[in-house]
Order: sequence, then C-alpha cells, then structure tokens
Amino acid sequence: MHQPLVKYCDISTEQLVFDLKWVIESPGLLIEPPPQINWELLRDDYFNSCSVWLVDLEQNSKDLKSFFDQDHQFILGKYFEMLIQFIFENFEEFKLITKGLQVIKNNRTIGEIDFIFKNLKDNKTTHLEVAVKYYMGYKSSAKHTMWIGPNGMDNLAGKIQKFTTQLSMAMLAEELNELNTASFSRKVMLKGYFFKHINSEQMPHFCNPDALIGKWLYISELDNIIKPKSNFIIVPKRLWLGFYFDEDLEIFDSNLVVEIVNAEIQRVGKGILLAAIDESDNQIKTKYMVVPDRWPKLTLHRDKDQG
Repeated sequence: MHQPLVKYCDISTEQLVFDLKWVIESPGLLIEPPPQINWELLRDDYFNSCSVWLVDLEQNSKDLKSFFDQDHQFILGKYFEMLIQFIFENFEEFKLITKGLQVIKNNRTIGEIDFIFKNLKDNKTTHLEVAVKYYMGYKSSAKHTMWIGPNGMDNLAGKIQKFTTQLSMAMLAEELNELNTASFSRKVMLKGYFFKHINSEQMPHFCNPDALIGKWLYISELDNIIKPKSNFIIVPKRLWLGFYFDEDLEIFDSNLVVEIVNAEIQRVGKGILLAAIDESDNQIKTKYMVVPDRWPKLTLHRDKDQG
C-alpha cells in the first residue's frame, strides 16, 4: 500500500489545527536533561497562554492554511518546526528574532540554529532547539543509547549530544554579534513518543512521567497483538504528530494485517506505525511500531550514552 508523496499544501485545515494543538499541549519526552548538561527543557506548560488564541484560530484558520500553502514535499521534522514557527510569528506574546540560521566558520557550514525568540511578557531571549522523535526501548534498558529510532540509525543519547552542540552555536554566529548571546536562555523542546516492547515496561532514564507511550514489536511477533475482529490502519508519516484520523485511510481487519504489514515493511525497509482502531468510533487506540526482525542492525555503539 504505497503512500503517495504529500506536500504541505495538501494538508487539510482540520489537520493543521489539530497538529498545532498537539504541538502546544503535548508533553515532552524527558522530565529533565541528564547530569552535566548545560541546557534546560522547555516547560510542558510554556505555551499555556496560547489556549484562547488557539480557540480563535479554530474559528478562523485562514492565516494558518496560508502559511502552509507551499509546494514542497512533506518532511515530518520540518513540519514540526513550521508549526512552532507559526506560533512565534503569530502569537502576540512572542517575537521571532531568527530561525534556521546557518552558522558558518572558515567558509564552511558548521551548524544551524532552530529558533531565537523573545518572550515579550518577561523580556527574555531564548535559543530554542526542537525535535520530534520516536524512540523504541531495546533490550529492556533504561540507557539512552538503547532508545533507538525506527531506522536503527539514531538514538536518544545521540540526540541529547546533538542538542548540546547546536546550543553552542549562537555565540559563533556573526549575524548575532550585536546581541548579548551569553544572556540567552538555552532550551530544548523534545516531543514525540516512547515505544516500549510488548513484553517490557522499562522506560528510559529521566523520562517524563506524562510522556506519550506506544508499544513496539518485531514483525515476527505480530500474532501477539492480533485479536479476532480487530481493525488496524498503517499510519502515514504525515499523521505522526497528533495522530489526526484521516477518514480516507484504509482500515483492514485482523485477517489481513500480517500480509499488509509484511508488504509495507518490505517496501520501506524500516519501522512502520500500525494503529489499532476502536470499532465504535474509528478512532486510534493503541499505537504499535513494527520493525523488521533484523532491527536495529549494528548501530548501537555509535553515540556515547548519557542516560
């Protein structure tokens, strides 16, 4: 079941509002950074003051739809960043100073700054790095190196390390020389899902107790989650933020799930998101990351553990 290429302009207004609400209200993955880390996490309630604005936006979403009227191919991480950019550019309490600023040294790009913004209520300037990630706990370990992405090539420890590098970039950017970059708050916004193996309850060190959680399994374990008369969908990546339910998605029953999931994993060669559907209202219930039996290959040693 090949998923067609999606462009930002193809996203419905309803999904844009739904996903923006998810960005504002969803919990972060971590409750605090590991020791010896010199940045802070953006509080889960940081955007609470946006609630009334969000209600108004639901009634008049013309500006939001116009913002995404772009003929570019959908990329999940970029979509997440664009929703955050929309908040900083359109909510009255914020002033966006720069976004996506490339840092160049000796004619070579050494990094990029996600956002620098000012909170007009407290007059504080923040360098914010953001990411949306989906990590699976491997071998029932709490170590951050053992919380790995669907492609087997990245993990939570490596992402934390990358945040630290990115948050040092503001002092190196010539475009920011006129600003007192040393006074900037340095914060991280890390959202997404943790997936526990179907036979494990282990979570990573410093996990937010409110973090969003799914389950993961190898494709050979599919029979363990299939119940008679149960319905499923394969969730395309364009819906991985808030899991907006698109009524055009193909719903298939338990008799077909193994065949369809096998074919899809064979096609993409990495993990896919399978969701169990509530029969009463066709809403997504349990979310499963299903991966090839060879996952995660030989990538576990790449990043130093910080968990």
